[in-house]
Amino acid sequence: MHSPQYTHKNLGKLLKKSLKNDFATALPLQMANNCTYAKENIVKTVMFSITHNVYVAYGSKRLQEQQKKCPSDDDVFYHLNKLNTKQVFSIFIQVNNDLLRYAAQHGIFNNPIQCGLDIHKMPWYGDETDIHVLGMERV
Repeated sequence: MHSPQYTHKNLGKLLKKSLKNDFATALPLQMANNCTYAKENIVKTVMFSITHNVYVAYGSKRLQEQQKKCPSDDDVFYHLNKLNTKQVFSIFIQVNNDLLRYAAQHGIFNNPIQCGLDIHKMPWYGDETDIHVLGMERV
């Protein structure tokens, strides 16, 4: 069976959806029956904040502007503080392995790419708008 070709946009959506589902399933948060928010709401807020590279407080406010049923940052941290570091790392490793296995099954790694990484701090003088160049602040 030939696996479909994914575009970067489709792949991003697929991985984001898979991450949310896997984290919501794997996260051992004990939520009481009378909780205002479900575990999925907590995970959604955290994932939104991570994918937009913002703090949970800002991510929560952004989500609250878009929809009504979104926990505050205090609610998110209240539930996340129930976990210890060992549990968080264990969940991360489990979900990461599942994602890599899923990606391999769908042929995402079938076409290897070449990547060069230059880590020296010597200045480079050239076209900064080249798509293959990523600049950094001078240290």
